[in-house]
Amino acid sequence: MKRKIFMAIGWLTTIAHLSAPFFIWGASKPWAWAIYFLSLAGYYIAMIFFCMAAKICTPAFWFWAPDKRIFHAEAGEAWAQVEEGDTRTQMNSWGATVCIYKQRWLLLKQIGRVEYTDEQERLVSRIKGSLDEYMAEKEKKKAPKAPKYKVLAEWDGYTDAQSKREDRIGKII
Repeated sequence: MKRKIFMAIGWLTTIAHLSAPFFIWGASKPWAWAIYFLSLAGYYIAMIFFCMAAKICTPAFWFWAPDKRIFHAEAGEAWAQVEEGDTRTQMNSWGATVCIYKQRWLLLKQIGRVEYTDEQERLVSRIKGSLDEYMAEKEKKKAPKAPKYKVLAEWDGYTDAQSKREDRIGKII
């Protein structure tokens, strides 16, 4: 369902972007078209840089969507895409990596990267390991945190026995 909503929002954004000049200026003004296409190109260039920096994909790029569905027992459904010639990581001699994405309502979030290999069993184990790491990090964030200053947290707040006694007597009376 999230995938369908993501794609529908992407289609609607694209249709809105392409039909905006008709509603704003009509089709007869060439300067309006030039301004529109320059601003549209600027928007897409800015979104490309934003998506690369944040490792997400917004509905504006619905036409680029990972096409391989992955199922994991704990992580659920994820999507994979092979990126060839990735010079940022150089994980192997070909530079091909498999990027793993988690579908959200309004974006795709990259949750892992693994080295591509032609052996299916090894590739599956690498992807499974990456998803296991993702789930371990997620569980670690959910785990209750121990107090940073344990001694202070355990202290009852009284500086001496007399003040503790007086406070107890005050509560009773």
